[in-house]
Amino acid sequence: MFLLLMDNYEYYITSLEEILSSNQNGMTVSDIAQVLHLSRNTVGKYLELMYLSGVVDIRTVGKSKIYFLAPRVPATRILNYLADAVIQTDGQYRVVSLNISALDLLDSDEGELIGRSFLDILSIQGLSTDLRNRITSPDRDAAYTDEIVIHIDTTARNMWMTVADMMMYDGVPGHVFILEDITDWKEAEQKRRIGDFLFATLAEETWEQVCIFSPDYKIQYANQQYARADGREGDLVGQNLLDSYDKQAARLIRDTVEIVAESHLPHRQVFPVMTSQDSPKWLDQRLYPISGRSEDVQQIIRIARDITGLQEGGSASALLSVLLTTMTEGVVTVTLQGTILSWNRGAEQITGYPAEELLGGSAHIIIPSELNGGQNVISDAVRGITVHDLKYTIRAKGGRKKKVILSSAAVYDHSGEISMIMLIWHEP
Repeated sequence: MFLLLMDNYEYYITSLEEILSSNQNGMTVSDIAQVLHLSRNTVGKYLELMYLSGVVDIRTVGKSKIYFLAPRVPATRILNYLADAVIQTDGQYRVVSLNISALDLLDSDEGELIGRSFLDILSIQGLSTDLRNRITSPDRDAAYTDEIVIHIDTTARNMWMTVADMMMYDGVPGHVFILEDITDWKEAEQKRRIGDFLFATLAEETWEQVCIFSPDYKIQYANQQYARADGREGDLVGQNLLDSYDKQAARLIRDTVEIVAESHLPHRQVFPVMTSQDSPKWLDQRLYPISGRSEDVQQIIRIARDITGLQEGGSASALLSVLLTTMTEGVVTVTLQGTILSWNRGAEQITGYPAEELLGGSAHIIIPSELNGGQNVISDAVRGITVHDLKYTIRAKGGRKKKVILSSAAVYDHSGEISMIMLIWHEP
């Protein structure tokens, strides 16, 4: 009987669909059998297959079952609107149908793929024998998912592949492959990992206190300098940023974070923090917002430095700024590696370089050791060797060589470590 059903399947299924489409209110098995001149048992078997395939639905009226065409969209029509590649195969993994995304992915016409082994197609494009054996293994789950790499036009593509065993419309077992291209996601994830590594490496190298926290003040990253300055033992990740500050400092930080979160702009702030010795230390804090996909601020980078000794009730920094601006000598501060931190007006006038062109760049461009017998005044200062009124050659804008009288000095922080190098020069 089953073989008979299969031999006449397409003819009778089509006939049943035509009859039911003409009778929207539905029909009983007896009504359909009378129209098709078939036994009720045969019609019932076809209707059962159609019900399992989702082609018809059943409504019970008394003791009778009324069959009618199901008000559903065929799944195969929906597949062409999916971004993922969907390939339907028979029980031997031969291609039966593909959606448009699959044709685009495989860069082939449907006629070239129908009937071919989909596993052979994937093997040609790089599917490993081990993974192929796992797909065809009788012991695998009915739905199996794995990551694969295939080559399209010699370009490697990372795919997330799902293989599901399905009963097809004609009642014959088969399989459905769903391929999601995750190449862009993998590349973005790799770039993110590289970015995280570079950020952490640079943050650990700097002498400034660096941390990342969420808008609710939960610490997500803290470099060693920040951890030492914070004073709390153990891992700071997950702890509240404000817990190590007095009430006034915590309020100032909170107010600034709200400004940064609302404006999406960086903000700088100098404020006092009370210590256990009841004497304030001064922090120079810079906050940088990081927005997520929703454009809301998801994280904030905080870079802080202890400027105690340069600050006295808030007036010292302003006085220092005025003095540096009015000085005719060039005054430059650099990191221990030579990165320029500040560049006053005197340095601009002597070299011709405005501050915005050099801040964050290397001071070695301006004070090249090769023009001075190999003497590197920055490295000397780091080793504790300072110079006074040294005749030195600097490179001014346009590559011009210029003779100056140069002095250097190391600047120490409150812990006794060298925090920066100061260079002062004037024209002879």
